[in-house]
Amino acid sequence: MSGIEVVGTVVNIELLLADGARVEIARVPSGSALLGLNPYDDGAIVTRWTEEALDMDGAPQEFLVTLDLAR
Repeated sequence: MSGIEVVGTVVNIELLLADGARVEIARVPSGSALLGLNPYDDGAIVTRWTEEALDMDGAPQEFLVTLDLAR
């Protein structure tokens, strides 16, 4: 979506799976790390409870981001 600006604090990020399940995300790397341009960051997106690095290659992924707008 374009043209929408929201200001707040990210309090939760979830990966939405094709079957409707959600996986909580503990770590999202910087954009440069995601592109493989940061030698100090492997660019892994990591799950919250298992600390598993997710394989993000392939089909586009959808995320649900929850914001606290009061902070």
